[in-house]
Amino acid sequence: MKVYVDSESRIKAVDKTMDETLTELIIDDVNNPFADWSKAKICSYKCTVQDGVVTMFTPYRACSTLDYIDEIGHEADDNADKAEAFDIMIGGAEA
Repeated sequence: MKVYVDSESRIKAVDKTMDETLTELIIDDVNNPFADWSKAKICSYKCTVQDGVVTMFTPYRACSTLDYIDEIGHEADDNADKAEAFDIMIGGAEA
């Protein structure tokens, strides 16, 4: 997994970004604490990575809202995946 962090280690994007001011961190799939999390929830955390292993992650948004963010984030991720699959089916995007 790739995450992109700002100068304060806050995750601002997951998988890809066009923001060149962010730093790319690559997280090994084996020890990924963010596995099965929505992108919205992941982007509520600060993170540091060393040699593919997350050495620190902590929320920087209010913890009481993270479950709700995760729930609506999963819905958004699912809808984005469906839209991408549809684009591929109709030939609007590369596989």
